[in-house]
Amino acid sequence: KHLAPIFAGQELRYGSPRATAAAFFTTYGAHIGHGRECELPPVRGAELRSIIRSTTSVAGGLDSIVPAEAKLYPMVVWDRLADMFNATEATGRWPSKLRHAKAVFLRKPEEDPFLMGSYRVLLIIPLFYRMWAKLRTRQMASWARSWAGKYMYSTAPGSGAADAHYAFALRLEHAVVKHMKFAGV
Repeated sequence: KHLAPIFAGQELRYGSPRATAAAFFTTYGAHIGHGRECELPPVRGAELRSIIRSTTSVAGGLDSIVPAEAKLYPMVVWDRLADMFNATEATGRWPSKLRHAKAVFLRKPEEDPFLMGSYRVLLIIPLFYRMWAKLRTRQMASWARSWAGKYMYSTAPGSGAADAHYAFALRLEHAVVKHMKFAGV
């Protein structure tokens, strides 16, 4: 019943949002984890301050605040930021200053400047959002690992896109050496 609004507008295909959700779970239910729900503690100012103090980044955010400056903030600022993030998580409404980002396209060396694949996107977001995201990513890591499948990459620290490429390359090389047909992933 919680997913029915997501499927609204597809009634012509299945007859109703409920039937659409049921059809989705019939088709893909085996691929959806049934683990425990992620429970996060409230954000604490001390945790946010610890993250900013341990950062080696010197880059400022979209808010023009640089880590070196933020490291000097008194504890009361971090406690108010924690209150703001807790209210944001409770309501789902982000402060307007944290809802924006800027994308900068950096051309990869030796690449054709007329192809989009020749660029790396650098997303510039507010510093405080980066601190919150880093905190929550750390707190969710063990939960994410609990449901991450064998072929999921970048779910938690320790694996990434390069690991997926290497695994694929090894499977392809094995197929070539053994004269096996290889298609798809």
